[in-house]
Amino acid sequence: MKLLYVLQQSIFGNDGKWRSGDSNINMMCGFLEAARQTKKWKELKIDVVIGKLSDFFDIQSFDELFKDNNVKFIECDFPVDAFTNRQHFDVYFWKPLIDKDYDVIISNIAEQSRNIKTLIEVAKKKTKLVTQCFWMDCPEIGEPKVPEAYSYDWRQFDGYQCSDLCVFTCESVRDAFVKNAFSKFNNKYTEEIFSKSVIWDFGFSTIEAEKYRQQKLLNDKATILFLNRLSGINYTHHLEFIEAINRIAKYRNDFDVVFTNPSGKIDQAWLEANCANVRRINSPLSREDYWKLLYQSDISVHLFTLERYGGCSVRESIHAENITVVASCFEQERLVDIPELNVDTVDGEISIDSLERCLNYALVTRYLFDEFKRIREKNIKCCSFEAQVNGILDGLYALIK
Repeated sequence: MKLLYVLQQSIFGNDGKWRSGDSNINMMCGFLEAARQTKKWKELKIDVVIGKLSDFFDIQSFDELFKDNNVKFIECDFPVDAFTNRQHFDVYFWKPLIDKDYDVIISNIAEQSRNIKTLIEVAKKKTKLVTQCFWMDCPEIGEPKVPEAYSYDWRQFDGYQCSDLCVFTCESVRDAFVKNAFSKFNNKYTEEIFSKSVIWDFGFSTIEAEKYRQQKLLNDKATILFLNRLSGINYTHHLEFIEAINRIAKYRNDFDVVFTNPSGKIDQAWLEANCANVRRINSPLSREDYWKLLYQSDISVHLFTLERYGGCSVRESIHAENITVVASCFEQERLVDIPELNVDTVDGEISIDSLERCLNYALVTRYLFDEFKRIREKNIKCCSFEAQVNGILDGLYALIK
């Protein structure tokens, strides 16, 4: 099977350069590595559309991401911007790719799917189009991702409608899409999208995790991780986290705080000046150093309220045997079903009082790793690439029969 995999990158620094620690890049690598372990790998030829190598800050070769004779990276002159690269579509770049006669195109950019579909149809190709979306905009149900003046949901709905297979990251994201669509679009087409939809719930690679596994050490001083990106719109709620940490630091000093800060959008000096007990690390981290940090730490905090999937890092941190404190909503609450670690939310806002209580609970229970055994097992079964990959490949082969 000839497969074209189209990335939607979103993490870039103030220097205008992409960061390879992007969740979509990591999911692509995890999917490829899991597929490489299957019997079907020898039948696969995969091209990956990615930003220009010269636009990356932290890699010198795409081999640093994934190296295999069955995989080729194709550089695209995407704007280095999470918003405008969804809109950028160069027909002169895409037409020669469509002419390669792929069996399947998997696009992470739902906003461009109609453009790709148009080229497929004009060229009279039999290529099947699979659309994914990792940034679902649902303004009609109070979950907008961007200002209403340029809402993404129009193009996301359009992209799914013209696709042969519509992929959602989890049930709660699909539910949000459907509720938003029924409020805004024709019910006939909403039902059509639902009928050809599937869930690909994968967020971490057990192969990668075990490759870098280290012994879990018990230190007198705990390390609390904030792994998600920091931004001016505060959608990961890092400001509430900082306030809760500052409160706790007034009456206990048995912890350090580490921000991985993958995009570097918030200056490290600002973090150290405004958050208690911050320990500096060299960022951005390689994947090896990232996993090493996870295994050497004790607690991680994940506070998504708009991104229903909750991100990959919560799943990675669970696997690394950290006590995970999460917002009490959507997939995070489903994964970490321990009430004492679920932070109260009200209308998408984080309760700082509740976050403070949860962090204190995590600090006094961080040695009870057996309590998380059930959660770790569920995480592997439901969210690892290795558990999902055979079903995904079978579905793609069924699509092209």
